[in-house]
Amino acid sequence: MNTHFQRGQVLFEQSKYELAAKEFMLDLADDPDCSSTHIMIALCLSEMEKYDEALEHAKKAVTLEPDSDLAHRVISGVYIQKDDYKKALSHAEEAIRIDPEDDSNWQSKANVHLGRKDWNDCVDACDKALAINPENVGCRNFKAIALNNLGRKDEAAEVTEGSLQNDPEGSFTHASTGWTCLHRNDPAKALEHFKEALRFNPHNEYARIGLVEALKAKNFIYSLFLRYFLWIGSLKARYQWFFFIGIIVVVNLLNAVSAKRPDLLPYAQGVSMLYFLFVLSAWTASPFFDMLLLFHPEGRYALDKKQKITAWVLALTLAFALITAFYPIMMGASYYFWFFVIPFFLVFPMMTACSSRPGLPRTFTVAYAALMLILLIAVIYFLQFNLLKTYAWGCMLITFIASFVQEK
Repeated sequence: MNTHFQRGQVLFEQSKYELAAKEFMLDLADDPDCSSTHIMIALCLSEMEKYDEALEHAKKAVTLEPDSDLAHRVISGVYIQKDDYKKALSHAEEAIRIDPEDDSNWQSKANVHLGRKDWNDCVDACDKALAINPENVGCRNFKAIALNNLGRKDEAAEVTEGSLQNDPEGSFTHASTGWTCLHRNDPAKALEHFKEALRFNPHNEYARIGLVEALKAKNFIYSLFLRYFLWIGSLKARYQWFFFIGIIVVVNLLNAVSAKRPDLLPYAQGVSMLYFLFVLSAWTASPFFDMLLLFHPEGRYALDKKQKITAWVLALTLAFALITAFYPIMMGASYYFWFFVIPFFLVFPMMTACSSRPGLPRTFTVAYAALMLILLIAVIYFLQFNLLKTYAWGCMLITFIASFVQEK
């Protein structure tokens, strides 16, 4: 085995991916047709978030060694990082076809189903992997996550307890256990496991996100939202929006009835206001409490750059909306109900822009948010009321479009 390859392996195990990639590239210069080296370079590049380059090397490995189930697993993993689950599943299944007795191949398939939120399929793939290797900690953790999202919390707790016994110093195992505790509404215990996960691996993003949620969940109000977030988050994006669209239809039916029965108008407006406040608070609860964590002794270190930016964008958006909401009232306009509500619709495109993936999705959503801001100014400040419905539906529509665009 080449010295460069050995050095690359050591550096890779130390999570020094850039240095490892350089060593593997030097090894590749000596033997350009070594599939194992191409695979290791692909793994390094994937960790460095250079997914297109990683795919090139992984596909080269498949060309050199078509029956390499490892190469197909690596390709599947890269496609998962790119949120292209259709291709990821295809390569995971090819790895299984090549070697159905390797539990790692079933784990790869379980990982795809995990990303697609196909919880039952994820459990099935994990069970097949565990039948081959009962000590597969990764599949035990995947299974716990899927069981939590299926509402089978007691079973998930049993799985994570067994995982901790087999892997007491596993960062991902502690993180998975922490999320199980959050699903069981025990943020204090979840916090302990997330801290342990980060102690064993300070770069564990799954644990860091869990730590932030556990800190916020210590607030009773946010803990109620968290239960809702965990439930709605277990649904695919299209089903989430079927749920919201159903509520919108009911609200519109009430408004239609109240148009024929003026005595029911106050009740219809009350239901509309409650619905809007629910959606708005659900959309802003997480970044709002992120903003509070900026002043928390532990929380401010747990938040990443994106969360901090989103929190401040929300604060500025709410401040602008509040000022805008009172403008028509100060100008003596009538129909105050919608004038007060409409400016806060701006939160939806702004938060969508903050949560979009870099590249075309973010460029599109930022431009869309800017357009909605211009429409809001036209509606309120220049009293262009003919644009009122266009603005309101436009703000809601972007969240719907973004959910489908980003889910593959």
